[in-house]
Amino acid sequence: MPADSAAERVTRRQRIVAVVVVTLLVALLAGCSDSDGDEPGGANSGPTPAPSESVPVVDHDDTHQSIVPPLRAATDVVSKFSTLWVDTTLPERQWWESIEPYCERGFALRVRNAGRPESARLVIRGAPKVIVQPSPAPGKPGPEFGVRAVYQVPVDRGTFTVTVEAVGEAWLVFGVDYKKPVTT
Repeated sequence: MPADSAAERVTRRQRIVAVVVVTLLVALLAGCSDSDGDEPGGANSGPTPAPSESVPVVDHDDTHQSIVPPLRAATDVVSKFSTLWVDTTLPERQWWESIEPYCERGFALRVRNAGRPESARLVIRGAPKVIVQPSPAPGKPGPEFGVRAVYQVPVDRGTFTVTVEAVGEAWLVFGVDYKKPVTT
């Protein structure tokens, strides 16, 4: 049998890698639902964490309704998140790991990919204040996600806002906005 050329070895490696990747994806997708046909996070998926526990990872499924968590819980998340957001004593990786549990997955990935922004170098000057109330009101039935509240956090310069969304029985940060002060 003749020896393989370098090009044939590369092509063979590419095929092997492709087969492994496809196999892993199929296995991952097969694990997303159980044999009963229940959705992940359904009634058979185990206990639901209490709202007072640390921020859980919750599957987004707008077909279910839940009770909108208390606004004080949203204020708590914004306060803790904001304090960690402006903590310049942590190396960037530890900084990101400290804020990540309070963030919605997509927002967390955007922050991780973008790195520490300029607004992370602010000094907080007071407690967060809700500037856009959630609707429906906390304690009322509502969609499992999509209920948002917006907070303004007093800082040393400019305007810093944090948007949180009720996800299941918890509040997660979906975005921040920083506007530099206007100088005349």
